[in-house]
Amino acid sequence: MKRRLLSVVLLFTVTFAGGAVLLPAAAHAATRANCVESAGGFLSFPTWYKYLDPVFDDASKACNLNLAFPDDIGKVLLAVFEIILRVGSLVAIGYVIYGGIQYIISQGEPERIKNARTTIINAIIGMVITIFASAIVSLIGNSIT
Repeated sequence: MKRRLLSVVLLFTVTFAGGAVLLPAAAHAATRANCVESAGGFLSFPTWYKYLDPVFDDASKACNLNLAFPDDIGKVLLAVFEIILRVGSLVAIGYVIYGGIQYIISQGEPERIKNARTTIINAIIGMVITIFASAIVSLIGNSIT
Protein backbone atom coordinates (compact mmCIF):
# COMPACT_ATOMS: atom_id res chain seq x y z
CA MET A 1 0.00 0.00 0.00
CA LYS A 2 2.78 2.38 0.97
CA ARG A 3 4.77 1.81 -2.22
CA ARG A 4 1.67 2.04 -4.38
CA LEU A 5 0.73 5.39 -2.85
CA LEU A 6 4.29 6.66 -3.30
CA SER A 7 4.31 5.57 -6.95
CA VAL A 8 0.96 7.26 -7.62
CA VAL A 9 2.12 10.52 -6.03
CA LEU A 10 5.45 10.46 -7.87
CA LEU A 11 3.80 9.53 -11.17
CA PHE A 12 1.33 12.39 -10.79
CA THR A 13 4.09 14.85 -9.89
CA VAL A 14 6.39 13.80 -12.74
CA THR A 15 3.53 13.80 -15.26
CA PHE A 16 2.33 17.20 -14.10
CA ALA A 17 5.84 18.68 -14.08
CA GLY A 18 6.79 17.08 -17.41
CA GLY A 19 3.63 18.35 -19.05
CA ALA A 20 4.25 21.80 -17.63
CA VAL A 21 7.73 21.90 -19.12
CA LEU A 22 6.82 20.44 -22.49
CA LEU A 23 3.60 22.35 -23.12
CA PRO A 24 4.13 25.23 -25.52
CA ALA A 25 3.31 28.77 -24.52
CA ALA A 26 -0.02 30.18 -25.61
CA ALA A 27 0.05 31.07 -29.28
CA HIS A 28 -0.15 34.73 -30.10
CA ALA A 29 0.69 36.85 -33.07
CA ALA A 30 4.39 37.46 -33.57
CA THR A 31 5.16 41.05 -32.73
CA ARG A 32 8.25 42.85 -31.56
CA ALA A 33 6.87 42.90 -27.98
CA ASN A 34 6.26 39.12 -27.96
CA CYS A 35 9.75 38.50 -29.29
CA VAL A 36 11.44 39.89 -26.19
CA GLU A 37 9.34 37.91 -23.73
CA SER A 38 11.73 35.54 -22.03
CA ALA A 39 9.37 33.30 -20.10
CA GLY A 40 5.95 31.95 -20.63
CA GLY A 41 3.97 28.81 -20.73
CA PHE A 42 2.34 26.84 -18.02
CA LEU A 43 3.18 27.77 -14.41
CA SER A 44 5.70 30.35 -15.68
CA PHE A 45 8.33 27.77 -16.51
CA PRO A 46 11.14 29.53 -18.34
CA THR A 47 11.93 28.63 -21.89
CA TRP A 48 15.28 27.05 -22.74
CA TYR A 49 16.23 30.24 -24.60
CA LYS A 50 15.27 32.59 -21.75
CA TYR A 51 18.67 34.29 -21.47
CA LEU A 52 19.37 34.55 -25.21
CA ASP A 53 18.73 37.74 -27.19
CA PRO A 54 15.93 37.20 -29.73
CA VAL A 55 15.75 39.39 -32.83
CA PHE A 56 12.46 40.27 -34.51
CA ASP A 57 12.51 39.93 -38.29
CA ASP A 58 10.12 42.49 -39.80
CA ALA A 59 10.04 40.78 -43.19
CA SER A 60 8.96 37.34 -41.98
CA LYS A 61 7.25 38.54 -38.76
CA ALA A 62 9.15 35.93 -36.75
CA CYS A 63 11.47 35.87 -33.77
CA ASN A 64 14.95 34.57 -34.48
CA LEU A 65 17.46 33.54 -31.85
CA ASN A 66 21.05 34.71 -32.05
CA LEU A 67 22.70 31.51 -30.88
CA ALA A 68 26.48 31.59 -31.02
CA PHE A 69 27.46 28.05 -30.10
CA PRO A 70 30.45 28.37 -27.82
CA ASP A 71 29.45 31.70 -26.29
CA ASP A 72 25.78 31.10 -25.53
CA ILE A 73 25.93 27.53 -24.26
CA GLY A 74 26.22 28.82 -20.68
CA LYS A 75 23.02 30.86 -21.05
CA VAL A 76 21.12 27.85 -22.37
CA LEU A 77 22.47 25.65 -19.56
CA LEU A 78 21.39 28.24 -16.97
CA ALA A 79 17.85 28.22 -18.36
CA VAL A 80 17.73 24.40 -18.42
CA PHE A 81 19.09 24.27 -14.86
CA GLU A 82 16.37 26.72 -13.78
CA ILE A 83 13.72 24.47 -15.35
CA ILE A 84 15.16 21.44 -13.53
CA LEU A 85 15.11 23.31 -10.22
CA ARG A 86 11.47 24.28 -10.70
CA VAL A 87 10.59 20.67 -11.48
CA GLY A 88 12.47 19.70 -8.31
CA SER A 89 10.30 22.03 -6.27
CA LEU A 90 7.20 20.39 -7.76
CA VAL A 91 8.58 16.99 -6.74
CA ALA A 92 9.12 18.36 -3.23
CA ILE A 93 5.49 19.49 -3.16
CA GLY A 94 4.53 15.95 -4.16
CA TYR A 95 6.53 14.60 -1.22
CA VAL A 96 4.83 17.04 1.17
CA ILE A 97 1.50 15.69 -0.04
CA TYR A 98 2.75 12.13 0.31
CA GLY A 99 3.96 12.85 3.87
CA GLY A 100 0.57 14.34 4.69
CA ILE A 101 -1.17 11.23 3.44
CA GLN A 102 1.25 9.10 5.48
CA TYR A 103 0.41 11.20 8.54
CA ILE A 104 -3.31 10.82 7.99
CA ILE A 105 -3.21 7.04 7.57
CA SER A 106 -0.73 6.46 10.42
CA GLN A 107 -3.62 5.74 12.82
CA GLY A 108 -1.74 7.11 15.80
CA GLU A 109 1.22 4.74 15.56
CA PRO A 110 4.26 6.68 16.84
CA GLU A 111 6.75 5.19 14.36
CA ARG A 112 4.56 5.93 11.34
CA ILE A 113 3.87 9.47 12.61
CA LYS A 114 7.61 10.01 13.02
CA ASN A 115 8.28 8.78 9.47
CA ALA A 116 5.54 11.03 8.07
CA ARG A 117 6.93 14.08 9.88
CA THR A 118 10.43 13.28 8.65
CA THR A 119 9.14 13.03 5.07
CA ILE A 120 7.33 16.37 5.35
CA ILE A 121 10.28 18.15 6.96
CA ASN A 122 12.76 16.80 4.41
CA ALA A 123 10.46 17.77 1.54
CA ILE A 124 10.06 21.31 2.88
CA ILE A 125 13.83 21.64 3.28
CA GLY A 126 14.27 20.42 -0.30
CA MET A 127 11.64 22.87 -1.53
CA VAL A 128 13.34 25.80 0.21
CA ILE A 129 16.70 24.80 -1.25
CA THR A 130 15.30 24.56 -4.79
CA ILE A 131 13.49 27.90 -4.48
CA PHE A 132 16.65 29.69 -3.32
CA ALA A 133 18.78 27.94 -5.94
CA SER A 134 16.30 28.90 -8.66
CA ALA A 135 16.39 32.52 -7.49
CA ILE A 136 20.20 32.52 -7.55
CA VAL A 137 20.27 31.02 -11.06
CA SER A 138 17.76 33.62 -12.21
CA LEU A 139 19.85 36.44 -10.73
CA ILE A 140 22.99 35.12 -12.42
CA GLY A 141 21.18 34.67 -15.74
CA ASN A 142 19.67 38.15 -15.65
CA SER A 143 23.03 39.69 -14.82
CA ILE A 144 24.80 38.09 -17.82
CA THR A 145 22.16 39.06 -20.38
